[in-house]
This record gives sequence, structure tokens and C-alpha cells, in this order.
Amino acid sequence: MLLIAAFVGYGATGWFGLFISLVATVLPSAAALIILLKILQHFRQSPVVKGMTLLVQPVIAIIMLVLTWDNSEESIDSIGILQFLGIVLISLWLLPKENTSGSTYRYRLCLRRYFLVLMNI
Repeated sequence: MLLIAAFVGYGATGWFGLFISLVATVLPSAAALIILLKILQHFRQSPVVKGMTLLVQPVIAIIMLVLTWDNSEESIDSIGILQFLGIVLISLWLLPKENTSGSTYRYRLCLRRYFLVLMNI
């Protein structure tokens, strides 16, 4: 949506139109989000707000699951099942465990950073 707004704004009046269209697209949503978060912060001790935030957590989990599933299908199609499974296994191994010692945690953290840099090449 931002790209469409930027394209139309640039086509209408050049760089100034691009800037104005992006601001007009982003600013209302950002302002609404800030205002809503301020309201939630003000009423955070309310049982209704606590219940609402607890009910949102499963929805977020389902959205993340669907997103992961879709991305997994695309990855398998593009790089193959063996490379995909290799990346998954390495990623799971590099996840920090709660009861690991400090040196093991630092070692895995360094490996994870190296792996993430390697994947972004």
C-alpha cells in the first residue's frame, strides 16, 4: 500500500508528492496506535484490559503459525526440503536454553549471530 501511495504521489507532483503521500499514509495509523497504547497504558490494571490482552495472545500465536507455515512452503519450493530441514535443525539447536551455563550460552549466541549473518548474504 505504501508503494502504491508513493508511486501515485511521485507521479502527481514528483518528490514532494511522494513525501506527502507517504506521510498521509503512515501518520494517521501511527497517531491512532500511539493514542490507543496511551489509553491501554492508563487502564492497564483494569480486569477488562487484562482479559483483553490475554485473549489476544492466542490470536497472535495462530497468526504466527500461519505465517510460519506459508513461509515454510515457499522455502521448500525454492531451496528444497533437505536444505530447509537443515536450516530448521540448526536454528533449533542455536536457540538458547534457559538452564545453560554462561559460556555455553555465549558460544551459542555467537554461533547464532554468525548463522544469521550467513543467511542474509
